[in-house]
Amino acid sequence: MDDKEELIEENRQGYTFPKGAMWLYIGSFVLAGLLQLAFDWGEVTGEGDVQTTLVIMLIAGLLGGMGLFVGTVIEYALILYPSRWIAKDREVYKYDIWAAIFYSGAIGVLLAFLIAQLNVSDNLFVSMTISAVGVGLFLYFYYSGIEKPQHVKRAVTIVQVGWFILGTGLSVAGDMLLSSMAL
Repeated sequence: MDDKEELIEENRQGYTFPKGAMWLYIGSFVLAGLLQLAFDWGEVTGEGDVQTTLVIMLIAGLLGGMGLFVGTVIEYALILYPSRWIAKDREVYKYDIWAAIFYSGAIGVLLAFLIAQLNVSDNLFVSMTISAVGVGLFLYFYYSGIEKPQHVKRAVTIVQVGWFILGTGLSVAGDMLLSSMAL
């Protein structure tokens, strides 16, 4: 083993699931939801019963939490397995992928909340910019973890850029379709 492989092996020992990053991720969604609720409380309650509104919001929050969990697991799988395939290596540092998803997602949800408050969230350019920032943040947090071999870094970068290009293409196609339907 050369020095770099020994350093990687030493860094890997005692490495566990990033619980702190997960709680930050969940907290950012809760914070954004509470802030949105605070800004829109008059519109949410309207003239209806406040208790009924709170029960509906609780149920919506629980369903949203389950959706967040499922979506995050799918995002993890769509990063992990293509990265393994491209790198031709089983070890792609899954805990760093989780940490990068959590940290970049937490910042992304707060950015999306701020953009929504500015009423420009329907702008395709703004949406693509936020997606690009999310990809950049993901790669930053992934690279800032433990030292990884170059072929693994390259594989994760290819996967992230590929998903960004695919998502951008689908967004543009969807926007063109909706504009042609005059919706």
